[in-house]
Amino acid sequence: MRNAEACSVCGNITSKFLFNDRKTGVTVCSWNCERKYLDALSQKEETRILNYLDDKIEKNKRNDRIGWTIAGSGLAIVAIGFFLKSAEVFIAGVFPLTFGAFSTRHFEDRINKLRKQKMHIRI
Repeated sequence: MRNAEACSVCGNITSKFLFNDRKTGVTVCSWNCERKYLDALSQKEETRILNYLDDKIEKNKRNDRIGWTIAGSGLAIVAIGFFLKSAEVFIAGVFPLTFGAFSTRHFEDRINKLRKQKMHIRI
């Protein structure tokens, strides 16, 4: 079981962290406390949180590019299988193509979610 700590906003005991990440070091017990905390940030805390979000966005962008690379290589294998009229090669290319497509969608959604959170903090 996780160690329970006091909420940074209201003082209730919780084991939930800001953005569900222990690295932030900020405990919040609910979505309302998370919003209150983000609305009342000092300049130093705001800079730290924005840098944290920028790092998360960059990691997700890197993973998104990896997904595009996997999808592109899968597409190349599918094309080779099509031109060689080889069902085995064609099917072998479908798996990385599908995985790459799903992973890019996942990471693009996460990037958009992090950008929305970042814009909420800036406003």
